[in-house]
Amino acid sequence: MLKERMNFTKIMAGMEEEFRKRGQSYKNQLNNLYYCEKIIRLHEARGLKYLDRELIAEHILYLNERIGDGSISKRLYETQLRIIRLLV
Repeated sequence: MLKERMNFTKIMAGMEEEFRKRGQSYKNQLNNLYYCEKIIRLHEARGLKYLDRELIAEHILYLNERIGDGSISKRLYETQLRIIRLLV
């Protein structure tokens, strides 16, 4: 379920807890939180206070383009999609 009615601070705290529960290393937690923050910044840049399905869909299309043209690695692509799945 899309966490569209949770504010971004609560989302970040929840994601941090989720990464800890999954036993991720501290470095991986920081990297994954960076990607979460990146998605949140996209929303804030558009004046949004909650997660938006359309913006997330646009971001996934953008990631698909980047993997298609080789500007990001498959590993980074999969990591970012995994983060998006956790957010929604």
